[in-house]
Amino acid sequence: MLVYPDFLAFDSVAGTSAPSAAVARALGLRARIDQEIGWHKTLSTVPVQGVLGLTKDVGFDVQDPGCEAALLNDSRSPR
Repeated sequence: MLVYPDFLAFDSVAGTSAPSAAVARALGLRARIDQEIGWHKTLSTVPVQGVLGLTKDVGFDVQDPGCEAALLNDSRSPR
């Protein structure tokens, strides 16, 4: 599963937003969903708590197969 980019979360020590490992949060969320709901539930429709934003914008245009989001999705597809 492609997890990109990282999240931004509030850093209480620094008092500002800081990068937060999206992969670690996704794995923790996957474990929680498996325990509470079951393995059949997808991550894509479950909110991630404590996230303020993303470390990088990813552009998407439904009419542009060359947009960044489409290229990222295509790069993880088996060929």
